[in-house]
Amino acid sequence: MATLLLGLFGALSTIPLSTLTQLSLRQNQHLSALPAQSAFIMAVLVVGIGFTRLVDADRLAFEQELEASNRELAKEKSWIDAQYWVIRREWAYLLHGKVQSSLTAAIARIQAAKTLDDSTATLVKRDVARARAALRKGVNNKFDLLAALNETVASWQGVCEIHLDISEATEQATKSDQGIGRAINEIVREAVSNAVRHGNAENVWVRAVENHGVLELESLNDGKPVTKRSRASLGTEMLGELTLEWSLRNTPKGVLLEAKLAVATSSSSF
Repeated sequence: MATLLLGLFGALSTIPLSTLTQLSLRQNQHLSALPAQSAFIMAVLVVGIGFTRLVDADRLAFEQELEASNRELAKEKSWIDAQYWVIRREWAYLLHGKVQSSLTAAIARIQAAKTLDDSTATLVKRDVARARAALRKGVNNKFDLLAALNETVASWQGVCEIHLDISEATEQATKSDQGIGRAINEIVREAVSNAVRHGNAENVWVRAVENHGVLELESLNDGKPVTKRSRASLGTEMLGELTLEWSLRNTPKGVLLEAKLAVATSSSSF
């Protein structure tokens, strides 16, 4: 069958050449001109076919370049989304933490005082000054990823052992990109908390490596297997905002959370 189809294709492919040759020869033209005329027409067809192949090759190259550019734009968008999430979270901690507590203390002093004497006024001014100082300082504080992760390790000691494997490239990336360091810390804290609360895990192994502009984060725990699909929650929303992609699945070694985070590029960093 394949031979017949190939023969039919070969026969049909001669029709354009034959037709063009017949049309291009004048009625009084000698048959000796036929070979030269056929060669000319064949050359035109070959050039035409070759040109279309070149156009297709250029189109393919442009499509590949466009896909690569779109991937880079997706990484930069993910990086910006993560930065925005982290900054919003930091400001929420600041406003509802130091600032709110200081102002609440000031209001409580005023309400509790029968008369606003100098002593009460001084304490109120100190409370307001603490709130103002916190706002001036803002959230652009240096962040040490290893210190934060070790704090998490210490907080779970005796309940769940956390084993860290953070590559040197990851450490360097977090020193130049404070946002991604905070993002890693938030994901690890969420992963450990879920592993203990939902799976009764006793061990969590955290691994982070930087690979061609993408930070690959893994959290493996020895808790109970995941038996149902993850429902939308604050944790899944956080992972969706902080990562390029993420997954949670059961493996022979335990429950594995995999997440990929975009690292700042020269065009996205600020």
